[in-house]
Amino acid sequence: MIEKILKHINEKDTSGTDMKINGRDELQTYLFEFGDNGTIHSAAFMGRLGQGDADGLFDFLHTRLYRDCPKAVHSYLERQHLEYTGFNTGSVFMAHDSIMGWAGMLLGCCSCDTVDTHIGSADYYYGIMDYQKWLDENRCEGCYYAVKRIRNNGAYSYRIVGQIFSCERDGCLQEGHFAVRMDNGDRKLYSLAEIHGEPVLPAAGCVNVHGILAGIDGISTALQAFNVAVS
Repeated sequence: MIEKILKHINEKDTSGTDMKINGRDELQTYLFEFGDNGTIHSAAFMGRLGQGDADGLFDFLHTRLYRDCPKAVHSYLERQHLEYTGFNTGSVFMAHDSIMGWAGMLLGCCSCDTVDTHIGSADYYYGIMDYQKWLDENRCEGCYYAVKRIRNNGAYSYRIVGQIFSCERDGCLQEGHFAVRMDNGDRKLYSLAEIHGEPVLPAAGCVNVHGILAGIDGISTALQAFNVAVS
């Protein structure tokens, strides 16, 4: 689905309702994914966003429901009079095992290529997941993550903050795997911080995943992630 969206925005006729842009050679592709309750809500377009524009967008999205974020991205582009074309949205359901498997891969894989097979070829990718499911009346599993991948001087750079967890309703048993990860320019992912055992982020509660993504470049420790997550 992701590559279909990216193919669509590259081929779309720009004479329609989208803002017209001169000089398509300078355009970058942007893909945003917002995951909750098993559904990935996405927005993709071609355009130009400076760092200040991206920061403003994250602030604009901060209090939005995940399902409303794709439309909010479009609204922000319009309100700020930013250049873009080929804006497109979509949604896809992911099964529990697929979500948990993908989150576990983000926290444990070594190859950037493995990440790329899922998030496609967008120049700028921003993704978040806020997911939990009760497997029965007593046991819950879930994950939180924020992923940022951007193109710098022809190469991608990666930042990942995430956690998978399981817990029981009475709170007596909580287990998690938390990690802060990045690349080092060699197409491999490394963990700046990694904790197994008691979850770093609240195991089944309200976590500010929007804030983690917005501040991901400044997060390198579990404490920093926790402080943002509960803010």
